[in-house]
Amino acid sequence: MRKKNKYLILTELYLSLAVIMQSNDSEACSRIVVATPHHGVIVSRTLDWSKELGEIAEVSGVGQKRTTRNKSGHYANPATWTVKYQTLSFIEPKVFECTTSEAINEKGLSASVLYMADSEKIQQTHSDNEAPAVNLQNLVSYLVENNASVQEALDAKEAGKWQVAWAETIHIKGEAIQGPHFSMQDKSGHIALFQFTDVGEVIYDSKKGDDDLNVMTNAPLLWKQRVMLEYVGKNNIRRMDADIHPYSRFQRLTAYLNAQQFDSKLSRAQVDAKISLVMDTGGSVPTDVKDESTGLSYETQVKIQYHFDTGDISFKNYQVDEQMRFNFKDIMKFKKPMFADLMGDLAAGHKSPNWLPYNPAKCQ
Repeated sequence: MRKKNKYLILTELYLSLAVIMQSNDSEACSRIVVATPHHGVIVSRTLDWSKELGEIAEVSGVGQKRTTRNKSGHYANPATWTVKYQTLSFIEPKVFECTTSEAINEKGLSASVLYMADSEKIQQTHSDNEAPAVNLQNLVSYLVENNASVQEALDAKEAGKWQVAWAETIHIKGEAIQGPHFSMQDKSGHIALFQFTDVGEVIYDSKKGDDDLNVMTNAPLLWKQRVMLEYVGKNNIRRMDADIHPYSRFQRLTAYLNAQQFDSKLSRAQVDAKISLVMDTGGSVPTDVKDESTGLSYETQVKIQYHFDTGDISFKNYQVDEQMRFNFKDIMKFKKPMFADLMGDLAAGHKSPNWLPYNPAKCQ
């Protein structure tokens, strides 16, 4: 096959970049998964938005009965399930109508949902395949409460045991529907990313050669991110933009992670600090820095970082510059649903979650 002229390749890249950059606002949130050689897999993610968030934590115990949401009635078979694994879910009740943004279970599986503007309109074209359908607002919890690994969740989907209710997309109070995408990651380092594109649902799998799933931001879709990263260069920090756009955050986080060295002499705390700093410098959005296309600021309000091997969890509230640390084993004793107002606890000066019996009506 005849090779393309390098100038033709550059022209195609420039045209692709022009199309991509015309369609993107800043949006919000970043997620990184770091497989360290001596301290296992560590996940760090932010929650960024233009309105004040109010993140809470929920613990769902083994044996708890659950039902997905089905507001529109678009799906004939809304999923119901019994919790198999003790799970900690981070939920946003103030703006995103109690959408679970992040969840972790006792077996070392977690899932993350982030905003994805490119999917917002086309998700409405998704067709029901009659498998149990899981609403995107509690999809993350569902995946982690029912599966011990990424592969188990993928196999269950392939067997028709669940489907993503893409057409039941996330709503924001007082605003239009929003398009999300989501990932699963586990303690082995296996990552799967789900996006909805103009060809339907696309699943990227690190076990099938997708080696760039450790960084996740928002729009554009991954194939477009790859085009832009090819143009900039994975490690060429000098060519990367300092703005808050998701494609710029994607590039910075990729480059910063590629530069990290995790020497065997480093303690777990030192590794934790390195990853936290990567997120702060590459993915976080400073207060009052506005997106020129919307005039809005999508500042980082929350950072969640956790270790699969140790169960250590840190939660930072950037609104008051306070952080709490706790461990997954602290919640293993709970036999009934519990919750903690993490943002409120930190604002009140608490250094650990104030766990209370959970009221299901809180997020109906």
